[in-house]
Amino acid sequence: MSVSTDGIVAYGYPLPDEELEYEGGLYGITPVQLITHCSDGYPMYFVAIASSYISASRGYPKKLETFRMERDTTWDQMITAFAKEHYLPEPEPLQIGWHLMSYWG
Repeated sequence: MSVSTDGIVAYGYPLPDEELEYEGGLYGITPVQLITHCSDGYPMYFVAIASSYISASRGYPKKLETFRMERDTTWDQMITAFAKEHYLPEPEPLQIGWHLMSYWG
């Protein structure tokens, strides 16, 4: 059994650290997705713009291209609409942005 430790960069906001039950459909191919971070044994959730998601496994660095770090002016509205549509806690005004996370699993 192997363990992966990944670094994750994405634009969005973290959901509260509480056990939340989500129905299917949130992980599909949409402009906004629900992703997990922390660990497979204790997943934490993050609402992210799908095209902003970058993951790098330990030992395999990835270059962060600056053009990928440019924020589209519609992203904040898309994230807020996704949260409302799926009855998720809405972001605080300064929560939405670029975040660096980790995943162990």
